[in-house]
Formats: sequence, structure tokens, C-alpha cells
Amino acid sequence: MKATGNRFKKLAYDYDLISGKVNKVAYQAGEQDEFYHKYFYDAENRLTDVYTSRDSFHYERDSRYNYYKHGSLARQIIGQKPGAGL
Repeated sequence: MKATGNRFKKLAYDYDLISGKVNKVAYQAGEQDEFYHKYFYDAENRLTDVYTSRDSFHYERDSRYNYYKHGSLARQIIGQKPGAGL
């Protein structure tokens, strides 16, 4: 029986040791189906930007988050060209 390599998948998380926030997630790093996520936060530890990559070098913004001054989420912008097609 030939092994296809599909039995186990690997997710590697990179955390900020102080806040516990996730900074990066690597899915199947170094494999043909590798995929990466990077997360960025503001001074109040709120998520501000999410980027993805197929090779861990060239990233594209997937989402941006804007907040009201009192802290709650005001707007989420998905994709690199918000408003395209409207």
C-alpha cells in the first residue's frame, strides 16, 4: 500500500508570549498545500489586519477591522479592494 501523505496535517501557531495573541498560523509548512495566516493588533490588543499567503513570502490582506473609540467593532473590510463591484 502506497502512503499518500494525507493522513496527518500540521498546524503551527506563533504566539505572543506576553498577551497570548496568535501572530501567525502555518498550515502544512513546506508542503505542496502550505498556507499561512498573519494577524496584526492595535495597542488595545484588538485584531486590526489579517493577511494570507501560499508561500510565506507574498502576503495579501484578507481583512481589516476598524473600531469605535469605546472599543467595539465598527467595521470589517474583507478583501483587498473594498467596494469593488458596488
